[in-house]
Amino acid sequence: MRSLIDITRRASARRWSSRDRRTSLRGTLFALVAACVALAWVLTLRPASLGGPASYVLVSGDSMEPALHDGDLVIARRHDAYAVGDIVAYRIPADEVGGGLLIIHRITGGNATRGFVLQGDNRDASDLWRPRREDILGQRLVIVPKGARLIFLLRTPIAAATLAGIIAFLITVRSAEAKSRSSSGRPRAHCSSGGTPDTRNANLSTKVSKLEPEASASS
Repeated sequence: MRSLIDITRRASARRWSSRDRRTSLRGTLFALVAACVALAWVLTLRPASLGGPASYVLVSGDSMEPALHDGDLVIARRHDAYAVGDIVAYRIPADEVGGGLLIIHRITGGNATRGFVLQGDNRDASDLWRPRREDILGQRLVIVPKGARLIFLLRTPIAAATLAGIIAFLITVRSAEAKSRSSSGRPRAHCSSGGTPDTRNANLSTKVSKLEPEASASS
């Protein structure tokens, strides 16, 4: 009888060992994917305010229609060089009229040395300013149509609290499922004192960060 019990325990242990290996493999793959996504974000989409190459710009106006529309969110990425045809976001040089204002238009001529010539797709004349490379925040990389609405929605307390609640709920459900899988059918640990192993619950907390665009750009 004791031999039969030992065989059953060893078979159960092998079964759970195989499941543990599969779970560990899935966790490793998930961590690898998450690391790749984080690295891509750091190299491509990290905001300039955090030392990254990207600027988040809200379009204001109709001068770039039909390429860009009022209320669109544009992610512009900084490059070493720009060419005719590129849509770029730039700041008006500080020593000129309107200095510091942000514009997003298309390059139609010029160069980095003498300054670029820019013009809105929906305008008949070129811009008055001739920004150089250091004045350009970046070239259009991603467009989020009407992204301004999403930005303003996430900045409201109700939306932020709702998002935080959803994240907390998903984490709680995932944790409960993991505990259920680990306790269902798994051989119990034996204690020399006849007691049961101690278990401790970890407190979970979540934070919701607000997406803050670099500025609103006239187009």
